[in-house]
Amino acid sequence: MNNKTLQSWFRSASVAVGVLALAACGDGGDTTSANSSASSAEIEVVNYGEGQEGTWGDIVYGNPDAPITVVEYASLVCGYCANYANNVFPEFSKEYIETGQIKFVFRNYLLGRLDMVASAIARCGTEDEAKKLTKLFFNRQGEWLRSESPESALASLARRAVNMSRVKFDKCLANSDMQKNLVQMTKIGNESYDVTGTPSFIVNGKKLDFRTFEELDAAMEEAIKSAS
Repeated sequence: MNNKTLQSWFRSASVAVGVLALAACGDGGDTTSANSSASSAEIEVVNYGEGQEGTWGDIVYGNPDAPITVVEYASLVCGYCANYANNVFPEFSKEYIETGQIKFVFRNYLLGRLDMVASAIARCGTEDEAKKLTKLFFNRQGEWLRSESPESALASLARRAVNMSRVKFDKCLANSDMQKNLVQMTKIGNESYDVTGTPSFIVNGKKLDFRTFEELDAAMEEAIKSAS
């Protein structure tokens, strides 16, 4: 894989969608909420990889026909996102997703070159593999992100988790269509929901306000109750 090619692509793409101007990942709890008129069902991620292997659009958990849709925009290099994925989401899943109350949608929101690398690799295979790798990359974030060679660390994790060869890893990493797809996903979050940091949560088209995970939980419960 030619890292200069990936760096060059991300640099030009991120300028176009304002990724480089983002605040720290925890700023997803901006007190200014975007009341978008578009529901999550109306916002579709553009699939630049039609006919190609991989998971290109929403990663969906739970009942696809649930009356309430919660969309999370998250970055695989964001510590707040990892904290949510590792310590909050399991309980949230038990209470709301596994009981069929909501459909939970995960969307990547890029915060740099390594985020592009990890996101592209996580989406290289089936949706089940994408869920497994996303969970693993959050769980081991401190390990791979701070290693001397983050790409090699990610390749090792992917090999052990889903038997991904280094050849496939490098092929996925060089897939410019997936890179464009991830940039478009980020752009949709920014333009349609005023997402400027991660994690950000949208319930039935409305961005939630929060500063702590306790506030997020309360805001989400209230939003779910109001939407029921």
